[in-house]
Amino acid sequence: MHFFVFHRVIDVDKITDIDLRLVIKGLSCRIQIDNVYISSGGLSMSLDLSTVCRLSTTGWTNKQSGHISFCNFFGYLGHVSTETEHKIRYAQIVIGPAGSGKSTYCAEIQRHGQATRRNIHIVNLDPAAEAFDYKPEIDIRDLIHVDDAMEDEEMHFGPNGGLVFCMEFLLENLPWLEDQLGDDDDDYYIFDCPGQIELYTHLNVMKKLMEALESWNFRLCAVFLLDSHFMVNSASFISGAMAALSAMTCLEVSFVNVLSKIDLLSRESRKQLDRFLEPDAKDLCADESSPIYSKWRERHRYLTEAIGRVLEDYSLVKFVPLNIRDEESLANILFTVDNCIQYGEDRDVKMEDFDPPEDEEEGNDDGYEEGRG
Repeated sequence: MHFFVFHRVIDVDKITDIDLRLVIKGLSCRIQIDNVYISSGGLSMSLDLSTVCRLSTTGWTNKQSGHISFCNFFGYLGHVSTETEHKIRYAQIVIGPAGSGKSTYCAEIQRHGQATRRNIHIVNLDPAAEAFDYKPEIDIRDLIHVDDAMEDEEMHFGPNGGLVFCMEFLLENLPWLEDQLGDDDDDYYIFDCPGQIELYTHLNVMKKLMEALESWNFRLCAVFLLDSHFMVNSASFISGAMAALSAMTCLEVSFVNVLSKIDLLSRESRKQLDRFLEPDAKDLCADESSPIYSKWRERHRYLTEAIGRVLEDYSLVKFVPLNIRDEESLANILFTVDNCIQYGEDRDVKMEDFDPPEDEEEGNDDGYEEGRG
């Protein structure tokens, strides 16, 4: 988020809705004009479009005029529109290397959401996918398949080049994706992305896609999955942490790093894994079982220590373990992501939220189903 001083004048006659997100002296502030509600911290007031509100660092002052002026404060200009805005939607962007369990994660989070009365839609963005543990509501393969790029007689792409081409083709056809997503409010989406790591580390394809989603009023959180089997020694941990850090700096969205397949680790490996959930720079370099220690020895030890200190001192990369068979573990991951995207803060209360569970509706007062007991 960029903070700056700006002065902007908006003609009242030309607008029906303004949505500005501001930060003033560290306090969040939301302004919305739509016959009209304005709030700043604990201060709120109502006014119509003929009223002018002047906001400064010292507070609110009202003045009758033909325009609205926001001036002399530090803030972030979110959006100004002449049309009614859709409500906020939420999305997880599930990324990570191939084989890290992204599709399984998507399926289990959707199932967990259904159990807790949350309707979660899954979007497949992998044009080379062959089988799923879920039924995608939106599928990039309906637009283009990786075979279309590989079998083209002029392009002659291989698997990797074909996949990148498909993602670039999606960017050129964003209206298709926007139409598929629709415009319902309070929707929660999970985007199951390809496992080609360069899409997240140095290419700008995924970054542009996320910018498009944000322009459609999505709050985004990237969920970076890493297979825990590759995180049980110092060398693998540093490699995985740097891959996560590279993706984090490239995408510039909220980020949650997840160690998947914890349930498949042996008991001894789980004990080793605990060291890397809260890593210590000296401890990483003292791992004699690591290839870093045995092969590089002193030559690259200082480099390893420096990388470890960056990860430790700035807390740039932290991993959350995930046992896909444990409902509490799934709930913890979902809670962490929800905090990042502020899920539910702007959500409308719906009557079905207060309906009793289906099993309670079907049973009688004694807890037995009709016709039994």
